[in-house]
Formats: sequence, structure tokens, C-alpha cells
Amino acid sequence: PKPAPKPIVAKPTPEPIVAKPDPKPVVARPTPKPVVAQPNSKPILARPTPKPVVAQPNSKPVVTRPTPKPLIAKPTPKPNVTKPAPKLVLANPLPKPVVPTPAPKLVATKPTPKPVTQKKTTPKPVVAQPTTKPTIQKEHTPQTHVSSARGLAGNGKINKHNVYTFNLPEIGSSSTLAFWATGRNSIDTYGKVWLITPGGRRIIVGIWKESYFTEPSTDITSFYKLKPVTEDITKKVSGSGTYKVEFEWTDGNEPLVIYRVEITS
Repeated sequence: PKPAPKPIVAKPTPEPIVAKPDPKPVVARPTPKPVVAQPNSKPILARPTPKPVVAQPNSKPVVTRPTPKPLIAKPTPKPNVTKPAPKLVLANPLPKPVVPTPAPKLVATKPTPKPVTQKKTTPKPVVAQPTTKPTIQKEHTPQTHVSSARGLAGNGKINKHNVYTFNLPEIGSSSTLAFWATGRNSIDTYGKVWLITPGGRRIIVGIWKESYFTEPSTDITSFYKLKPVTEDITKKVSGSGTYKVEFEWTDGNEPLVIYRVEITS
């Protein structure tokens, strides 16, 4: 029989070989040059040993000063102009009391007469002036213009001869309008009185109303029993010409019966 094989013994695993880094090369230092004494060179003196610092009694601590700020140039200030001193206003002194001076006495002295020297003058010829007659201004005598036509002023068709015409050739300094009238069956009547100028302008110069009358026309036999209604028309009459007076009924139960109308100027 074959002999039994030997058991195989495992070999230990070899450790890995680690490569060591190459060592740095050694740099050789240069050989120092020998010191050569320079001509006329000063010998090197050894510094003396500093003295120890001795604390001074009551010495002030050293204060570090701050770094100074840079100076900025300031603009040159304007020169001060001195204002002139104000003038002193002196108060007005109190006026001195006025002492009346006595009036000087008047001494009558006769003036020295001047010598009269006669000059020879040639007389001028006398020219006869024509005689002028003095102008005589005539005063305007007020004239009264009368219309005695019976008229009736009422509503609508009741009007009958309610417009009166007057021709004024001259105008005085004052002018008045007068009329005599009353209500027909009673005094309940109202209206306006118009003045129509030569140019056709219509102007109200008066009115009539119940309080102007006392009795109706049925009781009147003559206009003498009536009181006239008078109106001043001086400012309304501005020149000569033909004027008209118109009666316009406006209210009431009765028309106006007109007996007489006058213009005095």
C-alpha cells in the first residue's frame, strides 16, 4: 500500500512590501566667504548695556495723542460792512409862548407930492358910437288851455271822448294839469291819466280813485260843484307842440265822467 499523503499545510501569506520614499538629498551649504576687512571702515563698537528703567515718582502716564484730522480750508469770510450809524432825530423843542407885541403907533405923515410934469398929448378923434337899444326880456304870462267837452272813460266800448288835445305854442317855467270828474252812478271808479308828448311818448302823470270824489255824476249839475284833481307836469312838458291827455279806466263798478280838462303853462 501507498503511504498516506502528508497533509498540506497552508503557508502564511507574506506581508506586502511597502516602498519607502526616497530620502531627500542632502544639500551642501556653501562655504562662507572669509570676511575681508574693508579699507577705512569704522570699527564695530559694541553697544553699551542699557540702564535699567527706574520708575520716576509721581510721573504722569503717557497719553497717546489722537491722529490729527486733516485741515479743510474754509472759505474766506466776506468783510463785514459797517452800517452807518442812524441819525439822531431831535425832538422838536416846545414852542416858546407868543408874547403879543404892542401895535406900533401910527404917525400920520404927509407924503411928499411929486412934481407934476405936463406931457403934450395929441387928442384922439372922437368916433360916434351907434346907439343900441337895451334888450328887454318879456316875462311869459302863464296861459291856461281849456277843453270843456264831456267825456266818458270806462271799460271797453264805454269809452267816449276820453282823449283831450292841447296845442301849446309856448312853455312856461311850470306846468300843471287839472281835471274835474267823478263816477257815473257811484264814486266806485279807478284809473290812470296819461300825457302824450308831441313825439308820441306816453307818460303817466296821475291817477283817479274813489277817495278823490264825494258824489256821483247823477247828483252834479255843474262842474263847479266838483273839486279839481291837480297834477304837476312841469318835468313832463319839455317844449312847445301838441300834447294829449288820455283817461284810462282800470277798475271799479262805474266809468269816469269827465267835465273839464285844463293845462296851464
